[in-house]
Amino acid sequence: GLYDPSTSTSESTCAVATRRINDVITRHILPRYRAILSDEDPIPLYGLKTLSTILEQNPVYVVAVHKNQLSPIFFDFLQLEHSNNNIHNIKIINKLLQSPE
Repeated sequence: GLYDPSTSTSESTCAVATRRINDVITRHILPRYRAILSDEDPIPLYGLKTLSTILEQNPVYVVAVHKNQLSPIFFDFLQLEHSNNNIHNIKIINKLLQSPE
C-alpha cells in the first residue's frame, strides 16, 4: 500500500485505508489512464505527474500499469518532439524497466 502502517496509531485503520486506496487506484484510476493520457493539455501532464508519484511510492503498481496495457503509451511519449516527453514520463519508464514484471 501507499502508507506505512507503523506510522499509524491504529494498524487496522491504516490497513483498511490502504486497501481502499489500492482499490481506487487499481480499479478506478488506472483503467481510465488511457483517456487521461490522450486528453487535451495539461491533463496528460497531471496524469504523468500523478502516476510517477504513485510508482515512486509503491512500485508494485507497475503490475497494474502492465495489466491495463499502458506501458506502450509511455514509450511512445519518448519521441523527441512529443509534448509528454518529460521527466515524469522518464521516471515512469524507469520504474517499468526496473520491475521484474
